[in-house]
Amino acid sequence: MDLKSHEIIIKEVSSYKTLLFRKGMAYRILETVIFILGIIIAFYMIGENNLQFKLSAVAIAALVVGGSPFIYQALLHPTYTLTKTELWISVGQKEQMVPLANISPSYDLRYMYYLNGKKKPLMVSDQFLEVLNQELWRIRHLKKHK
Repeated sequence: MDLKSHEIIIKEVSSYKTLLFRKGMAYRILETVIFILGIIIAFYMIGENNLQFKLSAVAIAALVVGGSPFIYQALLHPTYTLTKTELWISVGQKEQMVPLANISPSYDLRYMYYLNGKKKPLMVSDQFLEVLNQELWRIRHLKKHK
């Protein structure tokens, strides 16, 4: 089925700030691996007992944490679209459709949800999450009254 044939309630492209703070485990692991590789390279180029190494470590951390959302946004252009019955997630060339009936909050972090039974982060604004929660409530309320 095609997204164009659905009534769109809200659509959002993930912002830099959202990508900076609302990361999934795989994203965090990738950042950590890149940071460790940068530290290893700096260690071999500069040495460990050196002020330059310490400054390099801080700079690498700032570049990895601060720069990765820009790269993620530019390369993958994450977009979330909510319709009356589905949540469409587009990241890079992959597009995923999840029926609202298969979505539930995880309650540990406000941006973590169970999508088709798997816990995943939604890298969207609080406004988007509020609208999503209203639609989830509506779907559950309709189910109860059937």
